[in-house]
Amino acid sequence: MGDNELDDRNYEPFNLKALKDLKRLYIGKTVIKDHSRKADNQIARVYDTELQEENKTTSAGEKFTKLIAKCYMIKTSNNADLIQEIKAGIKKEVSTSCMPKRAICSICEVDNMKEWCSHWPGREYDTDEGKKTCYFTLDGAKEAYEVSFVAVPSQPRAGTTKNYCGEKKIKKEKEENNKSLKLKLENVSSFIFLEKEKLESED
Repeated sequence: MGDNELDDRNYEPFNLKALKDLKRLYIGKTVIKDHSRKADNQIARVYDTELQEENKTTSAGEKFTKLIAKCYMIKTSNNADLIQEIKAGIKKEVSTSCMPKRAICSICEVDNMKEWCSHWPGREYDTDEGKKTCYFTLDGAKEAYEVSFVAVPSQPRAGTTKNYCGEKKIKKEKEENNKSLKLKLENVSSFIFLEKEKLESED
């Protein structure tokens, strides 16, 4: 869904604090298209998230980190074309929608969530350290709304990824899932049986 490099197209990059907050906040959130927040436009849902680090440093001096979302989608006749487009890489780029805790100006360090500064994102300004480009770092996040398929995302690397595996791995995963489901059903059956015995003893 995004990372903490500074090359955000809207000059509003996440920092590591924001990614850590969004990791928690995005679980259970909806996936839509073009940020159109209509109930009928919901196509998937986030069921898990994780942070993946890479062995490099961002321009801000942080460990380069990606926020990954795992989503599920129901296969129906209505979304068959969309699923094929995702598989083919046609529908790929995604964009996040959230509320930051702070938006820190890179020129004057003013938090623009509390007060406006006079600087414009993307413009260059003369500073004591030389010319600097203005951007507003999203420092932490207090709410996540949705993640959306878009044509051009603010985060250049944000998009769907694919994993290919062989038939043996697929078979093994199915066997493990079936085993897990069987154990859950056995636990439920045991609970029902114990409840029945308890009721009979009370009678």
